[in-house]
Amino acid sequence: MLKKIIIPVVAISGLALLSGCATKPTTYPNFTATPVAQATSTSEFRQKTDAIFVIVDASSSTNTTYDGNDSGSSKLDVEKQTLYRLNKTIPANINLATGITSFGSGHCLDWSSTKVDQNATRHSAKNFQSGLDMTQCASGGSPLNKALAGSTTELEKVRGNSALLIVSDGQQVPSETLAEAQALEDKFGQRLCIYSIW
Repeated sequence: MLKKIIIPVVAISGLALLSGCATKPTTYPNFTATPVAQATSTSEFRQKTDAIFVIVDASSSTNTTYDGNDSGSSKLDVEKQTLYRLNKTIPANINLATGITSFGSGHCLDWSSTKVDQNATRHSAKNFQSGLDMTQCASGGSPLNKALAGSTTELEKVRGNSALLIVSDGQQVPSETLAEAQALEDKFGQRLCIYSIW
């Protein structure tokens, strides 16, 4: 009798756990990049960055609903939608390297604390989007410090000036995070600018 009860309960529990891992893919709203009214002609613009490396927060705090608008989207979806729009604004013929890494922990990051979703390589809108789509869910803590430390390897692959974009809600980041950012600044000096988006 006990065996008849335990087997269905275990089966239902297992199914519930597996369905909890299933996530709805991010939807990207229609977006067309348009010039903003400005006094300077775009022909006068000069490229200052040779590489953009993005760190995406895929920790469990980004599963919560983004309260900056009424879309009902999660913070992770908003992060990805922002980077989708960024990708759409990068000119096709630009000489630029891009790369993406994500941080969190657990099953969403292949049981690691960071994951390189796209190695730093010559920019391609298609490859950047594929790298962005590698981040399909969010789980675990916020080891931004480890993502910063790991970005050294990717940043060393590129020449010239680099921009490091950190797309994160800044929740529960370890105290060592600023020290890791300082270590990057010490290593790359004026060749690196770090930006946070949120």
